[in-house]
Amino acid sequence: MSTLTVHNAGIDLGKRHVIADVSLQARGGEMVGVIGANGVGKSTLLRAMAGLIPCRHGSVMLGDTSIAIMSPTARARAVAYLPQGQSFHWSISVAHAVGLGRLPHLGPLSRLSPQDETAINSAMERAEVRDLAGRYVTELSGGERSRVLLARALAVDAPVLLADEPTAALDLYHQLHTMEILRALTGDGKLVVAVFHDLSLAARFCDRLLLLHEGTLIADGPPQQILNSDLLERAYGIEVLQSAIEGQTVVLPRKRKPTNGTTTP
Repeated sequence: MSTLTVHNAGIDLGKRHVIADVSLQARGGEMVGVIGANGVGKSTLLRAMAGLIPCRHGSVMLGDTSIAIMSPTARARAVAYLPQGQSFHWSISVAHAVGLGRLPHLGPLSRLSPQDETAINSAMERAEVRDLAGRYVTELSGGERSRVLLARALAVDAPVLLADEPTAALDLYHQLHTMEILRALTGDGKLVVAVFHDLSLAARFCDRLLLLHEGTLIADGPPQQILNSDLLERAYGIEVLQSAIEGQTVVLPRKRKPTNGTTTP
């Protein structure tokens, strides 16, 4: 099983220090949620884990190897990345778009093997986009494009999947379906790290939550430990309502707490 380790990482975007001295470790078989308010560095941390941006200091390790020194091909085989948003820059078919997930496994000028075709078809089936295979991605709704991007990430069949807001733009059925897909990957020994804004979904499906605030990791632990009123008020500036429904934690915003100290209804 793969182990992803972030050690004392500081990460910049331009001249802005976004992440400061974050350390964590996640192992295959885990589903880890990254939560926190807008702008605290969740997506930046995920992109650094994927090797897409460098650390100013510290390191990201996959097993005993630094992500920074892995070749692009080796890194793409080991870590699948599902970005935020649903943009496609070319008018290609859904089947072609999902097939791009197999590029790290192909040699120069090589064609898809039966193993590649099986991985592509399996990914489309799991993401429920098989019926869209012949359509152009530019003709799809935002939610449909999100599912195609998920299928592309699944087609990589990497031991690590990093997903940035994988349930954004999805209806309730497909939110639940996507979370079930990600959870199932951990049963195969894969590591899933994903950014979430829906705390209730994160609580239900994740083994651990990483809570970021102002570029630092202020809490790391099981959902029931992280989703407490004091931590959420500090991280989000809100009071929350928490309840357990059929054994599942539900978290709802109750009141926001502006910086002037007053509380709004």
